[in-house]
Amino acid sequence: KGTGCSFIVNGKTEIHLNTIGEHNVMNALAAFAVGEKLGLSIPEIVSGLAKFKPTGLRQNITEKNGIILINDTYNANLSSMKAALDVLASFQQKTGKTVCVLGDMLELGTQSEEIHREVGEYVQKKKISQAFFIGKDAYFIKQGAGFGDWFANKAEFLDFAAKNKTTFENAAILIKASRGMAFEEIAEKIQ
Repeated sequence: KGTGCSFIVNGKTEIHLNTIGEHNVMNALAAFAVGEKLGLSIPEIVSGLAKFKPTGLRQNITEKNGIILINDTYNANLSSMKAALDVLASFQQKTGKTVCVLGDMLELGTQSEEIHREVGEYVQKKKISQAFFIGKDAYFIKQGAGFGDWFANKAEFLDFAAKNKTTFENAAILIKASRGMAFEEIAEKIQ
């Protein structure tokens, strides 16, 4: 279902994770090395990594009614936005349609506009099918992407989504913003 991945360590040890994304593989490799350094056996490390599940609102991937929903609403910064967009793009071949719903990344200070634009450029680079941007600073994501629809707030977007349900059918959908934006409400409505 696209909710896990496997990889080989040291040419012989297969690791399975219950999540996807290159960033998670890199974290697992670091955990593997730490486990070895602490004297854990290879089977103990493999078992521990296989039991890992993202918590709460971090890259929670569900599949229901033709929609693959990536609820990554816990927090957002430049690197986590890019990693989440990588995960979304990985579903392009499976669904044929990728949709991102991105909101403000908070507490970025004077670099906020520049960082939001960079996320938008990454949306364009990943060839995301449809994009929706919500929030004051998310307007700069739209400018960086050069396409998509911008909404001043969640209420405006949710009104649009309710009237345009087919926009979200048979798609992989990423929902991501800083925690203060409370985008889990959007994830619940779309699902």
